[in-house]
Amino acid sequence: MIRTHHVSLAAPLAVFSTFLSATAAQTVHVLDLQTPGLTKALQNTVNAAADGDIIVVKPGSWFYPPLTIDGKSLTVVADMGGSLQLSSVAVQNVPAGHRVVLRGLKAVANTDDLTPTVLVKDCAGTVWIEDSDLRVVRFSGGPTDTVRVVNSAAVFITRSTLAPNPTGGLATEGSGLVVTNSDVSLFGCICAGGQGMTGSGVPFPGTQGGTAVRVVSGSLFASGTGMIGGPGGVSPYIGGAGGPGGTALEVGGSALLRDCTLIPGVGGSAPLGTGGPPGVASVVLPGGSLTTSAVPARYFAADSPVRELQAASFSFAGVPGENAAILVSLDPAAGPPINFFDATLVVSLGAVIDAVGFGVIPPSGNLAATFQEAALPPSVQGVNVFLQSFFFDLSVPTLVLGPGSQQLLLDSSF
Repeated sequence: MIRTHHVSLAAPLAVFSTFLSATAAQTVHVLDLQTPGLTKALQNTVNAAADGDIIVVKPGSWFYPPLTIDGKSLTVVADMGGSLQLSSVAVQNVPAGHRVVLRGLKAVANTDDLTPTVLVKDCAGTVWIEDSDLRVVRFSGGPTDTVRVVNSAAVFITRSTLAPNPTGGLATEGSGLVVTNSDVSLFGCICAGGQGMTGSGVPFPGTQGGTAVRVVSGSLFASGTGMIGGPGGVSPYIGGAGGPGGTALEVGGSALLRDCTLIPGVGGSAPLGTGGPPGVASVVLPGGSLTTSAVPARYFAADSPVRELQAASFSFAGVPGENAAILVSLDPAAGPPINFFDATLVVSLGAVIDAVGFGVIPPSGNLAATFQEAALPPSVQGVNVFLQSFFFDLSVPTLVLGPGSQQLLLDSSF
């Protein structure tokens, strides 16, 4: 039964307590990292945290050493109004049935050893990244990628930027995202390749711009995502040549795109010579497959984290006249991905505890709703829920899956 919007989650939370009574207690750790002397506090907390714990980082202005999450379920989120500022993140060896949630990251890797800003590798469990600004700066070495996913079963990235840092360092040449033997889903993201290196003389033209997204093997689903090839390297020399623009998408595995924009990289300039040619929108390698869907992308976002008894906001964008609703689940989807109606399901259907309707999308195409969260059971410090948006029109009829969003509900004492 789908309920109308402006409802509380009192009923779902009653179910939460039943589920949580049979599982290990989740501890919430709150860190305030606004002073340089606490640069190791986050990694120390991650190392000491029990499987399934929650870490909330208060707003701060300092960048911190690389963070590694190894072999456990963990939620690491920036508190409302802030961002979790890091130099780089590695998530590895997450077992099947476990999950890592990262939300509100602002990460810039200053690298000279080809290390990406975010590395997800050897994860049989789910990795969920949301509302994050992920950049890379290169000072030496070869092409440098922003996000690299290797041997991982289910990675969801939503409303995030994966791109070179706009200032500092050398041209990165690398990709915004590289997928190898993994299943990755993108919702409402921007991925950009790095600029090619500047030519070093007439015989040495600028190099080619980086490919925005490379699917070496495995699968990619992308909805409402922009992929922008990197610009070719410039050549300042008489008779020099600019480098070719980068490719927006290169597919060696499989890719399904819904309402995505692929922009080839511009050719590198050569004011005293020959400019480089533009890149191409997509390249499908032997054995690869690329499928596009004409279904318009939808938008959905939920506030997180929120405290019990506070008002929470939910935002939707869709086709006017259709209904917006969510499934509320205690777990994200696991790999391999399940596709319904040309989209990836992001929540576990076996852990769904409720469905909530928010009403009809108005002529503007945007719908916003708020309601007051209920009180958590006394023994519960925090609860993660995973929300799958869907949009339907019974008069047509149509059903379209939209993006997901994670919501962390905390006890009011935090």
